Amino acid sequence: MFYLLRPDLTIQWIDLPVKMTLEVIEKHDADLGNLDWLPAERPFDQQILALALRHGIGCSKGIALPAVVLTTVDRPRNLTKAYMDVRESEAALAAQHEVMEKLMPGWKAHGEQLSAEVERSSAASIRGARAEAEPLLAAEPKPELIAHWERLTGLPV
Repeated sequence: MFYLLRPDLTIQWIDLPVKMTLEVIEKHDADLGNLDWLPAERPFDQQILALALRHGIGCSKGIALPAVVLTTVDRPRNLTKAYMDVRESEAALAAQHEVMEKLMPGWKAHGEQLSAEVERSSAASIRGARAEAEPLLAAEPKPELIAHWERLTGLPV
């Protein structure tokens, strides 16, 4: 899947396999701008533009960006949010845990052990996701993509 950042600051998408598409572009000098792109729900923002300027592919209608770049960069935030949602759920159920402890002694200790395991696992997943995202975020913008974007928009980056 690819996203297309357009000069009017909208985003479109198309469901194409990245590896095969990149091979076709390289072999046949294909223009992704000629494809039938669909409106994307994802809003345009400066982080997407920054990533496109680092990892995108210039085309006649903007800069195409493999969706995997965005999913990789979004993953630490999404994992953190999911973990925080779990913590909120646990807090909301605290009163029920007291009731369950009276009915089944050891309920709370088991829940605490499970919570600690979830915390360790979540922290490891978030660290791993950050490690995968960091090189994408730290890459230098490609001068040719900056020049391409400036030509399309008429604005400096």
